[in-house]
Amino acid sequence: MVLTIWRRRGARRPIRAAQAVAQKIPASGPLARELEAARLECARALQYFDSVTDPELIDHAIYRVEAAERRFTYLLRRSRQAQLEENGAAGGKPQAK
Repeated sequence: MVLTIWRRRGARRPIRAAQAVAQKIPASGPLARELEAARLECARALQYFDSVTDPELIDHAIYRVEAAERRFTYLLRRSRQAQLEENGAAGGKPQAK
């Protein structure tokens, strides 16, 4: 039942959209490395979710995917904020979202 509700919410959609946005972020610095590690963790969590069959492990896999997605979106937000601050410090206009 939890699986059906979780899949209905479209859990994979946000991560794919976030990955597309992440490709626009400059790939340098520790934040970019953390972002890439979080993206890989999301991919691993989704693979794990697709491979489990035991109901108890399915619940665990759901929590793992949701945690990985939240970490990824948090780092993505931090990266965008750092990019906006960098543009503002350089005298350029901050880019619109």
